[in-house]
Amino acid sequence: MRSQYNPIIIISTDKLTNSQGTNSKNYIQFLASLELGGISYRRCRGLCDGHVERSFILENTPENLKLAKQTAKFYNQESILIMDNEGKGELLYPEKGITESLGKLNVTTEKPQGDYTKVLDTCQYFTFN
Repeated sequence: MRSQYNPIIIISTDKLTNSQGTNSKNYIQFLASLELGGISYRRCRGLCDGHVERSFILENTPENLKLAKQTAKFYNQESILIMDNEGKGELLYPEKGITESLGKLNVTTEKPQGDYTKVLDTCQYFTFN
């Protein structure tokens, strides 16, 4: 029997080339738009290619995927992480129209080596391999 997961989208407004002030402004702006729109989200923090970034987890619905693609374009993000109901993750590069498989979800409460996403309200770490 296969495990079933809630399909999610992980999107960040942080960008390595931005100043800390710009990243904070973008984060607060996107958070406010989620609140104003009544969109359910979870906050997370991750490590991607050795750089810490703040992100948001959204339910993977057609409306939220459209929002994530618009957000990626607006904040000049190159990719969005998408996970399906079987726990398979992929990076979607909206501007290029391509995806990259990340493998299967692993969930742990121990901080992993390498790239990860930490869900702040549960202290769980997501990795894919």
